[in-house]
Amino acid sequence: MRLVPEQHRPAIYVPQKVLLISVLSVPILAFFPVLEITLYIAPRLGFFEALQIVLLTYTIGTAWDATLFISLILLFVITRTQQTKLLSFVGMMLTILLMLALAWSSHAAAMDKVLGVTSDMIHLIAMSVWVGILLVVGYFATNTQNWIAFLNWFTYTAIGCVATLAISGFLLMDILVDGYINAWMVDYGQGMLLKHLLVVPILLFAGASSLIARFKLSRNTDFNPLPWMRLEGLLLGVLLIVTGAFTQQPPPGHNVTTEALSPIFKWFHPDVVVEAGSSIGFVVNIQSVLFLFGSLLSIIALVGSFFLKKLPPAVSFIIGCIVVLCIYFLLMTTSVIRPPGFMGGGMGH
Repeated sequence: MRLVPEQHRPAIYVPQKVLLISVLSVPILAFFPVLEITLYIAPRLGFFEALQIVLLTYTIGTAWDATLFISLILLFVITRTQQTKLLSFVGMMLTILLMLALAWSSHAAAMDKVLGVTSDMIHLIAMSVWVGILLVVGYFATNTQNWIAFLNWFTYTAIGCVATLAISGFLLMDILVDGYINAWMVDYGQGMLLKHLLVVPILLFAGASSLIARFKLSRNTDFNPLPWMRLEGLLLGVLLIVTGAFTQQPPPGHNVTTEALSPIFKWFHPDVVVEAGSSIGFVVNIQSVLFLFGSLLSIIALVGSFFLKKLPPAVSFIIGCIVVLCIYFLLMTTSVIRPPGFMGGGMGH
């Protein structure tokens, strides 16, 4: 944001301690997967020898080595007293290198080195640009000056990021998942589904906050767009937490059995038996009809809440969460397990 001319954005102040904590947290949090593998092989080799092997020979270990090295350089850059445009550009490039290190150690990279790393890195960059701007402006803007000028470029930036996320996301799913719907049977697929459902209220929030801000600020009202941007950032934060949780799970294999079922999926289908080659199909029942109406009503309520002047933005946030839950319950109650070789024309195939 320091590279954006001041006349095209509100005034922003990010405390130095926030930047320091952010940079330091990257290698610390990235170390947990390294530690997990180390503890797995430590009983045979001893902790320190296992740690040395992981850091020097495992992809996730060498990626962490690079993460630590880049983070230390980035730490040096942001602690410089005088922050110039050049230093800001260097900091941005170092951040992109951190994303490359993370993409290098991802599940997608393990399955397809070139396409996996490229898709994962592009996905990370697009998400970071979109979410990063929202969080920085939403929580660290000191005023709302130049807001229309800010929206004029950020709206198109966000649209470009969403399109990039969609394309790179499809590429990643093609690498990692053998059938998107069938993946709902395992934890990885459940997390992926929740992530995608969260996009629905996020996009509605983004569109509404942009349109409402333009309309009200053009009429010189005292409208404050920051609470709307903060709630959109909060929803995106929830999305990132869900993403972080399910990406730590192994991607589903070609054949899922009952033992590998997600506990959440089992809760909706307690007596189901899954064999290798089973798939998910869909049926219509009374529960699905109720949740369909609930989904439509909650979406209408969410859109309507944007135009009620005295309604706090927090209410819209709660309704947005209800939208996600209703659509999720709709999908879970309509899904059924089809036996291997089922040829009934079900949507699960």
